[in-house]
Amino acid sequence: MLDIDLAATCFGQDDADDTGTSHLHRPISPPWAQSLHPHVPVEDVEPDSSISCEYIEPFPSRYKAGTGWKPPNGILTKFDAIRLEQKGNLYAPFNDINDWKLGMWLVKNVGQRQTEVFLKLPFVQKEVKPSYSNNRSLLKKMDALPTQGCPWICDIINIESNQLNDNGTPMKSEKQEFWRRDPVECTKHLLRDPTLRDSLAFAPERIYVDEAGTQRKYSQMWTANWWWDTQENLPVGATVAPVILSSDKTQLSRFGGDKSAWPVYMTLGNINKAKRRQPNAHATILIGYLPVPNLDTISEDARSNKGHNLFHYCMRRLLRPLVEAGREGVDVVCADGLMCHVFPILAAYVADFPEQCLVACCKESRCPRCREFEESALRSQEQARVILSHKESGRRVPRFYEDGMRPVFNPFWKYLPHTDIFSCFTPDDHVAEWCTQIAGEEIDARFRAMSAFTGLRHFGKGISLVTQWMGKEHKEMQRVFVGLLTGAVQPTVLRTAVATFHENKHVFVEAGIRVDFNIPKIHSMMHYHDSIETHGSLDGYNTESPERLHIEFAKDAYHASNKRQYVSQMTTWLSCQEAITRFDAYVEWLEKRTGTHFTAKHPSYPHLDVETIMQDFRASQFLTAL
Repeated sequence: MLDIDLAATCFGQDDADDTGTSHLHRPISPPWAQSLHPHVPVEDVEPDSSISCEYIEPFPSRYKAGTGWKPPNGILTKFDAIRLEQKGNLYAPFNDINDWKLGMWLVKNVGQRQTEVFLKLPFVQKEVKPSYSNNRSLLKKMDALPTQGCPWICDIINIESNQLNDNGTPMKSEKQEFWRRDPVECTKHLLRDPTLRDSLAFAPERIYVDEAGTQRKYSQMWTANWWWDTQENLPVGATVAPVILSSDKTQLSRFGGDKSAWPVYMTLGNINKAKRRQPNAHATILIGYLPVPNLDTISEDARSNKGHNLFHYCMRRLLRPLVEAGREGVDVVCADGLMCHVFPILAAYVADFPEQCLVACCKESRCPRCREFEESALRSQEQARVILSHKESGRRVPRFYEDGMRPVFNPFWKYLPHTDIFSCFTPDDHVAEWCTQIAGEEIDARFRAMSAFTGLRHFGKGISLVTQWMGKEHKEMQRVFVGLLTGAVQPTVLRTAVATFHENKHVFVEAGIRVDFNIPKIHSMMHYHDSIETHGSLDGYNTESPERLHIEFAKDAYHASNKRQYVSQMTTWLSCQEAITRFDAYVEWLEKRTGTHFTAKHPSYPHLDVETIMQDFRASQFLTAL
């Protein structure tokens, strides 16, 4: 057992892959070597004493983790299959690339009425001559795009009332629509998306910052312990697809009204966390809209439990395909053209504290990860299943009340294979204020001394004088915070400070200043260490990402509807937008494959002769490449 030191990783340092370089783990012909291999995170640089190396321990080759093989004849990657179907017209159902670009611009930037007016203009009809004459024909072409995503399924949820009318008859039941997608099909879509090819990993590994292998580095999910441990429990040749879910209820109406939606998002731990955080990378898929009922026909004392059980019922239906796929695996042709046997397994659930308690079937006065705030005894999914089963049978179960559980006897995670829901929760907090107080003026001095660089904000007066932190300022500060913190604050100091606080906080209770310290934000710090070791650095699981996705997947979709039965219209609008985005990516891929290039209208270095290009720009093979 190695003595693991989190000195460089407790605050989520990004590795070299976050710069966008390729990190494609695909052992086409194993085995991987068992010894530690140095990996310099800068390409084409000779290693020397001034360069910090990373030493990679690959997963044992006998498991053949992430191994891919050539698929049978006739099975192609997504874009290759589309190109084959297009035959003569590579841009079908549009006439050519200009016809497609105009249609895409109209759908994304112009309203339906304005589109109708634009297409009726004599100039457009005589000179441009698009293949669509009105808005309706344009939308029909968009619906015929070959890049349609996973289909939507609508379930009608009937919520029976437990109250009576004045005449003694039962109140009318409440009907709610539940829109969902197949998460297994969404997993396949992400793995075979050619735009994500260079951001995918297929096997776990361990990274060390020293050649002796004593200092471990945690960053991406595939560098942490959960993937490594899960891989050992799967058949030889298996590829793990760590499913990361996130859900958050949000308001749809801007200035008034009570319209709201409850989106559920899904992404994969195979994707580089820097890529997952980019909304325009489309590395996260909306897989469901949970119903948001009024429950006004349910008595007040039963309303809360009814809402909790309804949530788990819907999530159980949503994630049902993961049960068999997680046990048996599914064959998927990935973005690199190789087929692999994939096991989609729920690995992480990103949510705020109240929603974590909802998922864990516990009260909000308790921690969703451990049994009590005062003790750090982690909850066990198997024990929770037994406790809920005994409680449902009518037995007296003291542990049910000791653990602060709720009467949800059939939680959605009950039968998910290889999943421990309580270890899936990741903390969403930061300790920047503590670090600033410990380091003192040194932090401000380092911020002031930092040289200017494109894309990074320079805090000329430091950060201690900032009186109001907005989301933008906080994000800009955190981009450089870890680097500036190195050497100013030792991780041992922070761990000691947290331990000292928990050892002595009872003084405030004894003095009557506080009744208890059951404060989720403070208590969650106890789980930082474990979360980083199991799932990687915490910047890959911030709730800011799903909140940002609300703009496109909820708010914009809602405002594109007529506000009546809006969820069905939202799914239709989103399906169209997704098809357009994927087809645009396909066209870009097609241009690269067919050798289509665009030159700058006003180049930075115009009128250069060949000799100058070869000498001044060190392009010695320029003529050979022509």
